[in-house]
Amino acid sequence: MSSNSASEGRLKGIFVRGKKFWFRYSYQGHQYRVPLDTEDEGEAVTKALKINANPLLAGADPLAQELAGYLADKRKDGTYTRNSAETRRAVLKAWLADQGLKEVREIEKAEIKLWLRSLRCGENKLEKSTIESYGMMIRAFCAWLVEKKKLTENPAAFIKSKVSTSAKRRRFLRREQMDTLIRECPSAELKFILFAGFRAGLRKEEIIQARPEWFDLRVKTVQIMESDDWKPKNKDKRTIPLSQAFHDFLAACRTLGEDFLK
Repeated sequence: MSSNSASEGRLKGIFVRGKKFWFRYSYQGHQYRVPLDTEDEGEAVTKALKINANPLLAGADPLAQELAGYLADKRKDGTYTRNSAETRRAVLKAWLADQGLKEVREIEKAEIKLWLRSLRCGENKLEKSTIESYGMMIRAFCAWLVEKKKLTENPAAFIKSKVSTSAKRRRFLRREQMDTLIRECPSAELKFILFAGFRAGLRKEEIIQARPEWFDLRVKTVQIMESDDWKPKNKDKRTIPLSQAFHDFLAACRTLGEDFLK
C-alpha cells in the first residue's frame, strides 16, 4: 500500500501522507484535502467525522473558490490586468469577510446594500466614489456567477454602472533601482512621492492632490477622486491596489502623525 492510499476498513477519505493522516472529502461540488495533524488513526477518524458533520470547520469555503475562479477567468481573457485583479480580490474578500459569506446562496441584495452603507459610517468612512467603485466590483462578480449558472439573477443589479478608463504606465527604472531609491530616501514626504509614482502609478498632479481619504488601508487600495477645484486627467477616477510596502509605510505615517497628506 502506498503512503497516499487509504487502508482497508478505514473511514472513506482518510489517507496517510508522510507519517500523518489527511482527509479527502467533497462539499457542494468541490473536493478538499485537509491535514488532520495527527499520526493516531483514532484521533484522525474523530476529526474526520467532525468535518463530515460540518465541512466549514475545515475551511471549506465555496464562495472563496468562486472568487478565485472569477479572477482567474478575467485574467485569462484579458479583462483584468494583474493589478486590477488584485484590487478586486482585496475588496471582494473584505466584503465576504465582513458579511461572513461562505456560500453563493447567501449573497442577497439586502446584505450588499447593508455592506455598502456600512462603508459610509464610522471612523474610516469612505468617499461616495470609492463606495460606488466597490459596488461595481460586487456587481461584476455577481454577473459572472449568473453567467456560470451559480445565481439565477444578479442581486447587485441595482448598482449603477460606471465608465472607467485604464492608464498605461511606462517602465523607465529597474525594480531594484526603484527599491534602492525608496529604501535610501531620507524624507517621509519624498518617500511617499516615490511610492505613489513607482508602486501605485499615480500621475504628477495626482500625487500633488493626494488626500488621506484616498487611501483605504483596510482593503489596501487607493481611490483617485476629484475635489471641488481639481479633477483627474480625462476624469479618470480609478481604484489602484496598494503594495504591502506602500501600505505599511502609510500605516506607520498615520501612527506617527505625519501630516504631509493635507
